[in-house]
Amino acid sequence: MSYMTYPESIAASNGCKVSWRTYETRAEAETCALAAKHNARLDEALGYDFGFATPGEIKETKDGLFEVTTP
Repeated sequence: MSYMTYPESIAASNGCKVSWRTYETRAEAETCALAAKHNARLDEALGYDFGFATPGEIKETKDGLFEVTTP
């Protein structure tokens, strides 16, 4: 299996174990979340640990944008 690509985001930030991508629409965020869950399964098979973060999780921000946790 190969890694899926993420839709282009309007912003991104990186942490120690995961990253976050920000989207204007829920549809874009859901597409990203699908890819994030798929890619996380591939990484988990290699022994990668995401700590307390959940790749594929979508959170709506205060300004109405959508932030997706990615591996």
